[in-house]
Amino acid sequence: MNPTKNSKRKTGRVFDPDATFLSNHPRLSIMILLFLYTVFLIVPSLLYTLFVTPIFYATHLYLLHIINFFSVAILWSIIVPLVLGLPNKREFIEYAKDIKIARIKPVLRSIGLGIITAFITLTCMLFANFLSSLLTGGQVQFVPQLLIHPGTTNIYTSLLLGIWEEVAFRGVMLVLILKIRSKRFSIISNGLLFGAFHSVNILSGFLGAILFGVEYNREHFIPVLFQIVYTAMLGTFLAYMFVKTKMLLPCIIAHYLIDALNTLVILNTEQLNWAYFCFMTFVGIGFLPMIINIPLVRSFSFWFPEPDDEIIPFFDTFLVRKQRLKQYKSDIRSA
Repeated sequence: MNPTKNSKRKTGRVFDPDATFLSNHPRLSIMILLFLYTVFLIVPSLLYTLFVTPIFYATHLYLLHIINFFSVAILWSIIVPLVLGLPNKREFIEYAKDIKIARIKPVLRSIGLGIITAFITLTCMLFANFLSSLLTGGQVQFVPQLLIHPGTTNIYTSLLLGIWEEVAFRGVMLVLILKIRSKRFSIISNGLLFGAFHSVNILSGFLGAILFGVEYNREHFIPVLFQIVYTAMLGTFLAYMFVKTKMLLPCIIAHYLIDALNTLVILNTEQLNWAYFCFMTFVGIGFLPMIINIPLVRSFSFWFPEPDDEIIPFFDTFLVRKQRLKQYKSDIRSA
């Protein structure tokens, strides 16, 4: 038996006397975070829908997107770090460092990696659309106006997904899982968790059907099931990139671009297209880009320096000032 190897194995438990209660209980923390995220996504939309007229709702969808963005921003930038003290302590600067959003150097390489992996995924999605059209007779259409259409996932609604989903799942939840599990287990479980969370779209569909009197049938349910599968694969790749680069920025860029630009090309068909969903799952946004992007990130990992103290100058300056102030107060007490 190799004692050195066994000593590195994580037992599934963690205790840090300086951390918060929830930080020392990652499983409980993740369940609470998933519940809060669901509430902060659905409740503001529900309240907005109840208090405005259908005509106002249809003509002012951008207001709903703004409300959703800032409600989720409050959760992940204020409540999670300062109230819940996750993933470690109740300090915003420490929070920014823990979730690796404060670390951006090397900047151009980080941005480049996010763009390249997004480009590969979008190319695979385009290929999946063309394969689907060959089998089903549907027509592939280039629709740039959907990039700003308020009723679709567009370039500004994708900000919520690209930023806050990455902060939530990679920045906070993955960091919590890494406390008690190995990197491999954490990456896979984070991907599965990310995919499973998209089942909330089923609940959103039911609520929308109730509020607007629309029938909710299998044509709404089945796409979500496929979405759960391919987003699990996407989440696995993004988790791998986060762990390998120790940075959140490439994940945010890749996630944002994939969500913002995927509506550029659509498959126009009049009926539920099983071929499209299968191709999108295994060729488009799911399996194929995952097995291409993971080796790519691994091969380019030498781009990223190992030290974790390369952070945004603002945070660096703030931390220095904070340390000096703490030392100054300590000197006064001891004098």
